[in-house]
Amino acid sequence: MRKIAVATLLAVPLWASAATNLVTNGSFEAGLSGWTVSGSVGDAYPATVITYNSASPYPTGAFGEAVPVDNAVNAGPDAAGTQALYFVSDFSTQIVSQSITVPTGGSYQFGLDVYLPANGFANAVDGTIGITLGSSNFGTYPLSGFTATTWTPGSSALTLAAGTYTLSLAFTTDGFPAKDMVIDKVYLVSTPVPEAGTAAMMFAGLASIAFLAARRRPMR
Repeated sequence: MRKIAVATLLAVPLWASAATNLVTNGSFEAGLSGWTVSGSVGDAYPATVITYNSASPYPTGAFGEAVPVDNAVNAGPDAAGTQALYFVSDFSTQIVSQSITVPTGGSYQFGLDVYLPANGFANAVDGTIGITLGSSNFGTYPLSGFTATTWTPGSSALTLAAGTYTLSLAFTTDGFPAKDMVIDKVYLVSTPVPEAGTAAMMFAGLASIAFLAARRRPMR
């Protein structure tokens, strides 16, 4: 099973700013445009897009808790903007997905940032987030394995053939009240092979922890 590795600032590829994000609306600035929402909702709170720094109620805020702008550093080309994806439903299996076209085979990097609001994190019932891209399974992580109120980046390098892939973010809870989570800056970018010296400098900063896994509990 492929894990999403947490990278430090030094590990962020130098080409990130010039890369093209193959994920449509990866920062959710156009709401859920480009994404398909499916699955089951056990209450009245399906996946939605909330506004940063807004202490407003659902569906435009995290039930009155102001979520700060995503300040995590990742290899994606998109800015955080003003909005992010919010999963909050109890007794739920919700999937937010989209079809992605990879134009040429080669090396790619996939990643995203996650945040756990304090109020939701305090809820007793755990939840999970599962992430897949085609046949690449990045894992299913319990939300309790994350650090609350901190934007955490996760990424993974992979080799893809040209073709069409389905990216799925699957949020699952089985109780009330359950933990909730925010996701932003989802990306898939091509990663050209850099010169040897540049590669050594970039990867010197790679953290050897799995994305919210290994010694800690898996990603939530």
